Amino acid sequence: DVDTYQNVIGCWAEAARAGAPGAAKRATALLERMEGQCRPAGRGRPSFSSPAFGGGGDSFDFGGDDRRGQWPEEARSLSDAIDGCYNDDLVAPNRYVYNAVVAACAATARRQDGPSALRGAFGAYNGMIERGVAPSSETYALLLLCCSRLLPGEQEADQRIQLSRTVFEAACDSGKVNKRVLTQLKESNRALFNSYRPVPRHSLRLRDGH
Repeated sequence: DVDTYQNVIGCWAEAARAGAPGAAKRATALLERMEGQCRPAGRGRPSFSSPAFGGGGDSFDFGGDDRRGQWPEEARSLSDAIDGCYNDDLVAPNRYVYNAVVAACAATARRQDGPSALRGAFGAYNGMIERGVAPSSETYALLLLCCSRLLPGEQEADQRIQLSRTVFEAACDSGKVNKRVLTQLKESNRALFNSYRPVPRHSLRLRDGH
């Protein structure tokens, strides 16, 4: 069920934080499984269309060379459980699952995995939009965290600034700007943070922390 998927994704977030190769990619692969079992609703905000990161995360084949013996034990056992219920067409990813995937991407500590993790994070956001799942303030905060953590170098500054601006503008348009979003904006785009002046409608849709 949805909770099982979310638990597995949480395990991969911990693995990504510990530097396990391909951990975020495996989290996005689980999301792709869930999305494959439901029909997109086809409504919501426009998706991010950055040429590099707007098209969704790389797919991952769980067969062949997945080397499950090297996976964290919790992720391996939960993934085996998921294999047994893969054809359950009642499973559909919700806001918390999408946020968990973006969080797993943001947690990526392995430098080599940064580009695929960034694609996965923005692909998860685009999946939310395609399926009519409303992003929360946490979604935007996590995407900004991805910008700062996965594009940390000076050579990536232009891309980090462009993406973080796009994310923050979407948060403003959605009325989901809160303290956490602003904290992550400060880390990813300090110039934009310093120039920002609060507007009531930018936080109009905040409710119960979402």
